[in-house]
Amino acid sequence: MTLFWIAAVVLVVLSLVLLFPALRRYKSSADDEQLVGDGRQQAELNKGIYRERLTELEAELANGELEQASFDAMVLELKSSLLDDVDSDLSATVKSPSSDKHLLAWGIGVVMLVAVPAIWYWQFGAYQQVTHWQNVHSQLQQYIQRGVMQQGEALSETEMRDFALALRTELHHKPTDDPSVWLLLGRVGMAVNDGELAMASMERAYELAPTNPSVALGYAQVAMYAQDPQVVHRGARILDALIAHEPNNLDALSLKAFQAFEQGDHGTAATVWRKMATLLPADDPRKATIERTLRMVEMPLAQGGAASPATSPAAAASKSTPVAEAAAPQSKEVQGQQLSVVVKLAPELRSQLPTNGNLVVFARAKDGPPMPLAVKRMPLGNFPVKVVLSDSDAMMPAMKLSSFPEVYVTARISVDQDVKLSAGELEGIGDALSLNGEPYATSVTINTKH
Repeated sequence: MTLFWIAAVVLVVLSLVLLFPALRRYKSSADDEQLVGDGRQQAELNKGIYRERLTELEAELANGELEQASFDAMVLELKSSLLDDVDSDLSATVKSPSSDKHLLAWGIGVVMLVAVPAIWYWQFGAYQQVTHWQNVHSQLQQYIQRGVMQQGEALSETEMRDFALALRTELHHKPTDDPSVWLLLGRVGMAVNDGELAMASMERAYELAPTNPSVALGYAQVAMYAQDPQVVHRGARILDALIAHEPNNLDALSLKAFQAFEQGDHGTAATVWRKMATLLPADDPRKATIERTLRMVEMPLAQGGAASPATSPAAAASKSTPVAEAAAPQSKEVQGQQLSVVVKLAPELRSQLPTNGNLVVFARAKDGPPMPLAVKRMPLGNFPVKVVLSDSDAMMPAMKLSSFPEVYVTARISVDQDVKLSAGELEGIGDALSLNGEPYATSVTINTKH
């Protein structure tokens, strides 16, 4: 804003500098025009006086009051005086630059006054942003068809942000109390990782339709990642109320299980996942994912006790071994996007491995919600270890690897199998990966202790 005012002052000063000479010339020309008029009037007056005096002299000559010689001398003197007066008057009527030049000067000044700000605005103003904004708004229906109705090519990350801008613009021009519109904006806000937009939109949708299951679920999902503990607690209460009203709502149960798992309540998470497993048909890919996750959650309880010295993680990691396949059960068929990750351990951290630790490997969207898109958990073994992540490892159907073009892969050694970071845990984060649906291979080195 400061730059704008400085530029505005500079433009005003520049405009005045350009117009000042024209204004002076205009004032001078106006004075000259006045002089011209006055000189012509005086010349006509002098001619009138000359004619009157000549008439008087002729009358005196006719009446015998003047001799011919005197008459001739006086007429000659009268003519000479008239010529002197006329020359003096006309010399004051010399005209300065023509009115055409005045108009040209004014025209140049006006053009500069308009053109300079226009050029400045084109180069440094918000013209391009405004044009983009208007174009995006005009394509709202196309975004809805591609992003909501799944017609045509899926929206890219940039187009998803444009979708959010178009929706906000539409709601600004045409305010509505339709909760489905606010719910859509909230979901788009989540997709572009705009927590503030997502939370505000979901709150508005919930105000309009608190009994709508989709709205309640959307609010609970956004509230789960809020910074305000009261908002998180409210979202949990709304989710519990939804499950009480619709006990077989798979999306609500999935969110409840993940929420409990994030909070370290593995017992509740396992209970909910077991219920989901009984509700899903045998050929549903989510059933295999849930069963695999359940085995990982229940594995520490089934093993019990600590690892023996001969098989402790530190001893195993100290050995030089080829890449080992992850011990976690794999689904019979990898579905959707596949990401093969070789997890390595920095040599200086080998002595700091926990006795009963677990390896957690997960992928998160680079620009998206913080919820993991795919997760694998397994007991510690030999390093390096190979882990395969895919859409089958998604914890929620709507949040999977193939849903986002860029992801980060994190490998963490945890004592609680939780993707939530705790003090003292070892971690490594890979570079951003661009996925295109084809199998992708990468590596991550665990090299940091928190």
